Amino acid sequence: MSAESAGIDTTRAHPARVYDVFLGGRGNYPVDRAAAAAALAANPRGHLDVRHNRDFMRRAVTKPAAEYGIRQFLDLGTGLPTGENVHQIAQRPVPEARVVYVDHDPVVLRELVAGLPAGSRVVLTHLTDEPHPEPTRAVQRTYTERGFTFVFRSRAEVERLFGDTPGLVLDAPGVVPVHRWNPGPAPAPPAIAPDAFAALDDIEKIRCRGIDDVTDEDINVYGATGTKV
Repeated sequence: MSAESAGIDTTRAHPARVYDVFLGGRGNYPVDRAAAAAALAANPRGHLDVRHNRDFMRRAVTKPAAEYGIRQFLDLGTGLPTGENVHQIAQRPVPEARVVYVDHDPVVLRELVAGLPAGSRVVLTHLTDEPHPEPTRAVQRTYTERGFTFVFRSRAEVERLFGDTPGLVLDAPGVVPVHRWNPGPAPAPPAIAPDAFAALDDIEKIRCRGIDDVTDEDINVYGATGTKV
């Protein structure tokens, strides 16, 4: 089935497909790669936000599956299937784990947590312009020019998402930049010969680079988990 027959507008960039570009996925189109290239030009290390947001998800899913006995996962705001997905991460330590994916979900967090049994974990990441406003807003401008909507929240505002939700307790270490949440080595990038790497464009080179050289100056995404009591 072609993109056109599936009702996909390939003339306008889409946030999920741009995210897929930075993760080295294949579910994107030239217009999405152009948007990613513009963002990369505005902030050459901005791809680390995307990559570390994804690596936070890997750690945040692995921990409740492997340590807390969580067997059912609900992924809200799924985006495009890309590597690795929640079911692949959860089923590595727990093969019987089950995952439901939901996107464009209109339910607010208060309503969502009310339906969870005690002992459930809530995992959240959120964009912020609080630590480094200049590079973050430079990237924002490249996206808003293409019709994307951005909502930034401060650390205090993200903390209120947990504090204002009855029955939800914020876990340690609280709301932190995603690379600071239970940090550990990221998976190694795919091996590639130097001459093959040199032939790639700037966007393609991203998926072949490691992310362990990250600094606090690179990350503009907060991550946190909470427990339903």
